[in-house]
Amino acid sequence: MRGESMTPTLRPGEVVVVWKPLRGVRAGQVVVYRDRFDDRLRVKRVVSVAKSGALSVRGDNVVLSSTARDLGAIAGRQVVGVGVVRIAPGRSWSPLRYHLVR
Repeated sequence: MRGESMTPTLRPGEVVVVWKPLRGVRAGQVVVYRDRFDDRLRVKRVVSVAKSGALSVRGDNVVLSSTARDLGAIAGRQVVGVGVVRIAPGRSWSPLRYHLVR
């Protein structure tokens, strides 16, 4: 994890363990997706899911994160996986909880 767009949920230097869900992604989950412009992996929280499968995402740190308006819709096929565990430097870990973004 780089940057501070997902603080306090995720901090720089932490690792996110992901799994590919069998069903669609839900609002409130943390996702790792491949950016369509530069092919980099990004970590954001899902704000909403359209019936077409497009995701609206943003970082938990609204001051330092790009918004859904900046990022545009994320196609479901761009999602690498849903974050389930975070591993902090020093090997401590904790499950990633999902919560709805208001």
